[in-house]
Amino acid sequence: MNRINFQEGVNAGTPKPCTIEQLNALLDSPQVAQICKQIAELDPNSPDYNDRKQALKKRLPILLPHASAFKNGRRKSEDAIPSGQAMLDVDHVEDPRGWFNSIEQQLLIDNHINLVAQTASGHGLRIVGERYGGESIEQAQVRMAAALGIKEYDGVTKDLARASYVTPRSYVFWIQEKNLCEWPYEEVKEYWTAMTPKEPAPTMTPEEPAPAITTQQPST
Repeated sequence: MNRINFQEGVNAGTPKPCTIEQLNALLDSPQVAQICKQIAELDPNSPDYNDRKQALKKRLPILLPHASAFKNGRRKSEDAIPSGQAMLDVDHVEDPRGWFNSIEQQLLIDNHINLVAQTASGHGLRIVGERYGGESIEQAQVRMAAALGIKEYDGVTKDLARASYVTPRSYVFWIQEKNLCEWPYEEVKEYWTAMTPKEPAPTMTPEEPAPAITTQQPST
């Protein structure tokens, strides 16, 4: 079973498994690059800036990092099976790459961060990391934000069906694609896909990081 899903658009298609190959195809899509280029070229002082930006974003495919699958093929939280990951959405970042360059990469490794990318708007960050055993999405977000020194983020990004617009590879600062798209080991898969975990997963705590989650060469 793949660990996350993607969809053709926020209002198009249905959730499908996102393999590593599919993720790479999305990141390298000329259409995704062209749409994000058009967004970057918009005049933020134009009266219709937000409308035009949103219209362009809706043409982008989406990732669904909180859910490993959806029952009945519907992108609804009540039909979602957790992926064991949490997404942090940080808005109003003047220089996303500058922020990333200021972060010690060991912090990302220690906190099992699987993705750091600039958002489609060009002025935000999308961060995806592991949820430790027993954590809600909200608790994982609080922990990750504290570890990375982020004081403000979008607090509504906590439902299992929450989407993230795909951006081109040039917007991706850090990616652990195997851990993002595939279960690191069977115990983690069984724990989160049970839907109602009763006990914390003993190997997914800050004190004892999961040994099977390995660090890959980050994207630059």
